[in-house]
Amino acid sequence: MPPSKDNDEVLMALYLQGEESAFEVVVARYSKILLAYLYRLLGNRETAEDVMQESFVRVYRYAWRFRPEKSSFKTWLYTIATNLARNEMRKKKKRLVRYLVDEIPPLSSGEKTPLGELICQEERERIQEAIEKLSKNHKIVFVLRLYEKLSYGEISQIVDCHINTARSRMFYAIEKVRQEIGS
Repeated sequence: MPPSKDNDEVLMALYLQGEESAFEVVVARYSKILLAYLYRLLGNRETAEDVMQESFVRVYRYAWRFRPEKSSFKTWLYTIATNLARNEMRKKKKRLVRYLVDEIPPLSSGEKTPLGELICQEERERIQEAIEKLSKNHKIVFVLRLYEKLSYGEISQIVDCHINTARSRMFYAIEKVRQEIGS
């Protein structure tokens, strides 16, 4: 019978004790959100799926390295995935963030008219272009904060920087995007 524990740390402990189904619960819980995160970073679904799969392979192999007293499981998983994504970007020299235009929220809440939708589409495209101009470090923080809704503490652990550095990078990213779109 699969474990019904809600706590990721408990599931990892059960997995380390030989309960394979606990690992399956963790994979099922995080597959979709991790894939969305990696897709936002890498811009290619196939590559994102490969990196996601490798992330779970690493978690499976190195579960014994997880230290719940140091970070949450989610933070540990995102750290692994972010590092693998960085390696992939270095190898293939890909752009870090390639947002789907549909995923970028509109700046204004206009009526659902053809003109209103055209304006929203243009706004999303301008935002996408602005985000793509950010440096790698700023884009990662931007995606983790705005799209993954992680705290600055979690982000600082994932990108291995001080919490104030994460805040500073986010501030800079927002300012650069604002400058680019002319707001």
